[in-house]
Amino acid sequence: MTKKTFEKQITSLPKEVAFCKKCSMSNQRPRIIFDNHGVCSACINTA
Repeated sequence: MTKKTFEKQITSLPKEVAFCKKCSMSNQRPRIIFDNHGVCSACINTA
């Protein structure tokens, strides 16, 4: 991983940490989104 890529990832982390209501995954994982009920996209896609 290059220094530029790493710096971009660090600066794009959310300021407030949120956790999935089902699996406790945080919103700091890349490309993760939450629905209106606080369930992450990983849980939604495996349901």
